Amino acid sequence: MRALARLVKISTATSFAVAMAVGVRGALAADAPPARSATGPAVGVNIVDLEPDFLAPSYRSSAENALRLRMGKMALADAFHMGAQTIAIGMPGYFPANAELLRMHRNDLELWQNDPAAYWQRVDAMLYEVRRYGMQAVIKCWNDTNIFPTLTGETTRDMITSPDSKSFALFKKYWGDFLTRYKNDPAIALYDGPGELNLGADLDLVARCHKTNAGKRDEALLCANVGNYSTDEMNAFSARVAAFFKAEDPSKPLASNMALPPANAEHRRRSPEWRHIDYTSDSEDEFVKNLTEINAPFDLIDVHVYNGAKGTSLQRFGYGGNDPTSADLLQLVGQVAAHMGKRVYIGEFGDTYAPDVARQQFTKNVIAELPEANVVGADIWAYEFYLFNTYEFQRVTATSDERFANAPGSHDDLWAFVRQENEASGHSVYQPPSPDKIAPQVIVSFPISGARVQNGSVVNVLASADSGSIIRVELELDGKPYQSLTSWPFKTDLHADAGPHELAATAYDSWGNHNTDSIDVTILP
Repeated sequence: MRALARLVKISTATSFAVAMAVGVRGALAADAPPARSATGPAVGVNIVDLEPDFLAPSYRSSAENALRLRMGKMALADAFHMGAQTIAIGMPGYFPANAELLRMHRNDLELWQNDPAAYWQRVDAMLYEVRRYGMQAVIKCWNDTNIFPTLTGETTRDMITSPDSKSFALFKKYWGDFLTRYKNDPAIALYDGPGELNLGADLDLVARCHKTNAGKRDEALLCANVGNYSTDEMNAFSARVAAFFKAEDPSKPLASNMALPPANAEHRRRSPEWRHIDYTSDSEDEFVKNLTEINAPFDLIDVHVYNGAKGTSLQRFGYGGNDPTSADLLQLVGQVAAHMGKRVYIGEFGDTYAPDVARQQFTKNVIAELPEANVVGADIWAYEFYLFNTYEFQRVTATSDERFANAPGSHDDLWAFVRQENEASGHSVYQPPSPDKIAPQVIVSFPISGARVQNGSVVNVLASADSGSIIRVELELDGKPYQSLTSWPFKTDLHADAGPHELAATAYDSWGNHNTDSIDVTILP
């Protein structure tokens, strides 16, 4: 008999779903549809690099920061046109993840530390862009577990296990500032707590760090802020975080931001890696126990789900058999949440199993499963994911490098499905005019204007239309036709004589509308 099989029937109606759907949709955007109440789950996206796009860190050039801001605004517009309801935004950044990055001045909180008024003005601008499209933000409250320990010279263990640690005090200072400023802000749907801490619980993270970086000159700095912690210590920390957030802003739900429990979560909890890890897979009852306890302090159970290879991830306890696209295990997650008197928020989900990446079938199956799995909302990972450079989507492996290529032109059938499901749930979805006279968006994202590059350097163009599709992108070099690009991704190589040049890209949509972006670039001899 399945665990929790006789639990009460799951209801899909919830006041929180209504709150997420209504928000301020259409309040500031002339092209946003009017709000209407909704009872079904809301599907949105993670825009992973949105925060650094708007915060303009000092370790990037002013030219790159200006380009990134344009890319961030474009991603939000694209998400709105694709029908997304929520935008999951990681705060407070990604760096410094270790003392070596801090030594290199890669600090996403530098502006907050030195000029908090300027910092919060930039966050204001980011949330304004979300608000003006009538969408809502999910604020993910921890991008990297080592940021606050690194800034205070402590370890992750110090922060998690000691309520009096300097790192936990800095954590509370940052989020206290945030919650005071944005309390009751209708642009924010919910907060999503400390990120995926359960994946590191009971592992010997210190030994793993030193093994990974063995022999490197900066090994000591790379591992200085890493610390081990148990599941029980993590649960106590989660309770402190939840109490803090609820005291500061009780108006918003708080989700756990936990990954789906690893296959051996309870076994390694009893026998952690720093002793002798037990790799035995958990039973269904043990899975339920772990999922219940790590989510207990939070208003919403959060699970991050990816399909992986056959027999892994969601293919457990007979759910889904060996089908890597099955999302059936979410039914059990929903039952656990209902038994706890809670609902589910899926903070991340996406396709990682290489043979199915092109179809995004797992992603579609998760969305189809939402109404029956007690889910209030779910955000696809990820949308227009250019975190580490401006010209290539974030890669996972050589065989699945399209995993995060969720952008206009890459998987248009997926976004048609998202629109369909959000509309079926009663959510407002952008409706393009007909005839559509809105010009496409186009950005030459690489090279950055003013750059000096080698002959043969890549040229990347981002282009999207509010409706229909981009038919072609015409490139001109110094006012003369250079190349016509007719399919996504709009990428080619630049071959020209040494010296300065002007490169222009004109995008044409299916209605015949067009728009142009141009850069100046110098080819090195």
